[in-house]
Amino acid sequence: MVDIDEDEGGLTGLFILIILIWFISLCVLIFIIVVTLHHENIVYGVYLIIVWVLTFCIAIFTMYTFKLENFGLTVVLGAVIYVMLCFQMLSLTYVCDEVDIDLKAGDVVNKHWRAEVEKPGSMDDFQSEFRCCGKYGEMDYRLLQRDVPASCNQSEFQYYGQGCLDQYLDWCLEYFYISEFGEHLMIVTNTFAFVVTIFMAKYFHMKYFEDGI
Repeated sequence: MVDIDEDEGGLTGLFILIILIWFISLCVLIFIIVVTLHHENIVYGVYLIIVWVLTFCIAIFTMYTFKLENFGLTVVLGAVIYVMLCFQMLSLTYVCDEVDIDLKAGDVVNKHWRAEVEKPGSMDDFQSEFRCCGKYGEMDYRLLQRDVPASCNQSEFQYYGQGCLDQYLDWCLEYFYISEFGEHLMIVTNTFAFVVTIFMAKYFHMKYFEDGI
């Protein structure tokens, strides 16, 4: 004989934990989205926005379903979580790609460097923010027969030792790895949520059956 009250308490605790992890992930994603869009990685930023919206909708739908204790909605919820899992796993292959991050980072730095060549000083803010100098290093300015700008100064007597191409790529990859870790965490959470949804549907079915519904 299954203890319905005991099952309900266990499922409630599990879903509170899952929803808590979802909302923590959403807060982290907001930060990563803002940083990503600020630094012009539009494709990855849009992808993260889609993940954020889907996860938020699933979390709200989960709370609504659990409140109603509706078997049909629980089955739909399980199907939605399954589709979300498929979307995330495919995205890790086709969207979250280091080669793509490399190319996008190169495009951003090339754009800034072209502006610097045409209009000296255009890259000052970028160099100061990422603590880098030129595209490949200070020699880029020497080759242009220009003085190295103050934005390249690491100290009074030393320039930043790394060019902006390598420095910016390292920065992008660092945030990429953080967001990728978050993606894996969400995949594990969604897998767990999918399994719990199956037990949740079974519980609602048994409860209705025992209540004569």
